[in-house]
Amino acid sequence: MWPPISIDKIELLILQAELTMDYKALNLWNLIKVTPHKWQENRLEMRVGAFGWLPYLEIK
Repeated sequence: MWPPISIDKIELLILQAELTMDYKALNLWNLIKVTPHKWQENRLEMRVGAFGWLPYLEIK
């Protein structure tokens, strides 16, 4: 498993991407963007499906 990325790193990557966007892309991004937040789901697994690896939530 990989180490989680920090919120600061995510915000920096988003800012860097925003600085490279043209007007139309930035306008679309401003309409659809969401604020990143950390969450954890222990029951989420990756399973092989018809389209490759898919997230799978096991309900017990």
